[in-house]
Amino acid sequence: MGVDCEFKQFNKGLQFFIQGDLDKAIACLDIAIRLAPRYSNAYWLRGQCRNTYEEGIPDFCIALELEPDVPDYYEKRAEAYYYCEDFKAAAKDYSEVIRLRPGFSIGFSGRGDTHKEMGEFELAIKDYDDALKLEPDAVWQYYSRADCYR
Repeated sequence: MGVDCEFKQFNKGLQFFIQGDLDKAIACLDIAIRLAPRYSNAYWLRGQCRNTYEEGIPDFCIALELEPDVPDYYEKRAEAYYYCEDFKAAAKDYSEVIRLRPGFSIGFSGRGDTHKEMGEFELAIKDYDDALKLEPDAVWQYYSRADCYR
């Protein structure tokens, strides 16, 4: 098998992911990973194809072990932790997103959401303020910030 084979499998997996055929996407990504076990993007995408957020976390962890400086990997794992209600882990990963990509409002708003869920409203408001500085037209961030004042 040549170097191109894992990329072909990844691209096929990506197409199936876009089409919503997650079982076929996972099958292609499994092949890509078998051909290139250090192919971090394949783990990242496979994590997004899993049936539950909890099932995706191990793939996101492997992707991060292979490439620890990719903010998209932290963002997806943070999202998974958030929906699994592991808010401390989500906040930690969103902090990494902010460190690696400080101009990305999703890092601040995601961490704000986790602080809000933990009842840390002052921290949440600060994060929403920082997110709004980067993306002032994001109406949903105003709503999230306002919700902290209830």
